[in-house]
Amino acid sequence: MQNPINKKIVFIISFIRVLSAFPILINPLWGFITFVIIDYFDAYFLQHFAGMGWRTYQQWDKKFDIPGFIAMTYLGFVAGLGIPFGSFFVFRMIGEIFFFVYKKQAILLFFPNFIEPYFVWVLLLKNFNLPIYWLVILFVLQILLEYFLHIFWPNYLKKNDFPKFFRAFGLTKVENWD
Repeated sequence: MQNPINKKIVFIISFIRVLSAFPILINPLWGFITFVIIDYFDAYFLQHFAGMGWRTYQQWDKKFDIPGFIAMTYLGFVAGLGIPFGSFFVFRMIGEIFFFVYKKQAILLFFPNFIEPYFVWVLLLKNFNLPIYWLVILFVLQILLEYFLHIFWPNYLKKNDFPKFFRAFGLTKVENWD
C-alpha cells in the first residue's frame, strides 16, 4: 500500500512553482534561471517527501510549467515577437492536452517545449549576434532533453533504479509509478 500524498508539501511546492514565474518578468535572465532550477528540484521534494508517484508528478509538473511559459510568452509579445512565442505556446499546450488525455509521456516528444530555448535565444543570447544555426542547435537539444526526460529516464529507472550519484542523496528507487 502506498503512502498518502502529503498535501501540505504539495501546496507549498505548487505555490513556489507559480511564484517562480514572476521573477522572469522582473529580470529575464535570473528569473529564467530561478524558474528552471525550481522546476528541476521540485520532483525530488514531491516524490520523496510528499509521496507523489511518478505519473502523478508528471501531470502535476506539466500544469505548473504553464505560468513560466506564460511569463516568457508575455515578454516575447512585449519584445514584438508574439507570433513565434504564441505559436510555440499553443503548440506545447496542444501537446499537453494530448498528454493529459492519453497519459503518455512520449507525446511530449512530438510537441517539445520550444518556448524555453526560443526565450533563451531571443531575450538572452541574441545580444551575442550568434548565427541562426545556434537556435536550431537549441531546438535539437530541447528535443533530446524531451526524449531523455519522458522516454529514456523513466525506462532507465524502471529497469535500474537510481544511479549511484542519486543514491548519495537518499534516492534509491521510485517508490510508486501510479
